[in-house]
Amino acid sequence: MFDTYSEYILPLLIVFAIIIVYLVVKKITNKKSDKDTLGLMNSDLVADPYEEEFIKNIETEKQKVIDEEKKRVEEQNKPPKPKKPLPKASEKKPKLNRIKRVVPAHDKILKDDFKIFKGTRILVAEDNLINQKVITSLLADSGMEIVIADDGQIALDILENDQNFALILMDAHMPRVDGFKATMTIRKNPRYEHIAVIALSGDTAVDDVRKMNDAGMENHLEKPLNLDALYDIIYSYTEENEINLIDTLTNDILDTNKGLEVCSGDTNFYKEILTEFISNYSKSDQWIYRLLKEHKLQEAHKVALDISGVCLNIGANDLYKTSIQLIEAIDNKNSQDCIIAIKKYSKELKILLDEIHSYESNSLII
Repeated sequence: MFDTYSEYILPLLIVFAIIIVYLVVKKITNKKSDKDTLGLMNSDLVADPYEEEFIKNIETEKQKVIDEEKKRVEEQNKPPKPKKPLPKASEKKPKLNRIKRVVPAHDKILKDDFKIFKGTRILVAEDNLINQKVITSLLADSGMEIVIADDGQIALDILENDQNFALILMDAHMPRVDGFKATMTIRKNPRYEHIAVIALSGDTAVDDVRKMNDAGMENHLEKPLNLDALYDIIYSYTEENEINLIDTLTNDILDTNKGLEVCSGDTNFYKEILTEFISNYSKSDQWIYRLLKEHKLQEAHKVALDISGVCLNIGANDLYKTSIQLIEAIDNKNSQDCIIAIKKYSKELKILLDEIHSYESNSLII
């Protein structure tokens, strides 16, 4: 029977063996495949350097945001800064109370014109010997008193014992104590409140001028000195002295050269104008005084303005200046200034009339 089925069993065994072999091979193949797949997966887990840098940047930005938020919260929770205390009265920049006068229109200034400031005392703080001599020479015949200080410290020492100065011409750059420091010291002392400080400097840049103003200097004069500028500064920061103005009138009361120039050199025509002035304005001081007394300020202003124009035409320079001062007093409605101005005008008018008579009677001049 075995022999009968043996021909069938053998092929089956072969087939079974093949199946077994197939299964074994398949299993081995599957294991290898799994191993390769696992290896591939593991290789995917290996860090990519670009990926690492990207992740690092993200973390950095994240930390930055956290830090900024933390700082903002800390700033928000910080107690408010204490306010800076206001400066004490002594530390504040002093208020300047010196009155600046308006300078009336004038012709080219000459040395003699400074005689109207006779008796005015000026302290000059200047370390340059040549500049000292120039200023002293310019004002030598004016009747003004000029006191020289070689530097800022000497100027302060002088002021300690003598405060009777109308103004100080202060060189900005000096040894020991410069003009800026000296001026700041002066402005802190109430005893010097009446003294104007004017800078002397070749510096005209905006920053330099600002520095002068911050130090307490009212104005500045450029070097080399200009007569017109010096005159305007002294006029602006000095009080008017009626007696000195009258006592120092010069022959320039009637500038005949200027008058003849206006009349194109025609002496007869100039004489006619002078005669008309005497006829029309010899009592102008009385008219103006009466108008002021009657409080007719507009009419007084008109008369004074009319006279100022005529004075320019005939060369009456001093009476012209006084007329301008009178107009200012009228416009300011200051009765005391008006009285002073009209008194001075009256005196100068009388002197001018005498000068005109003298000119007309002198045949050599005519």
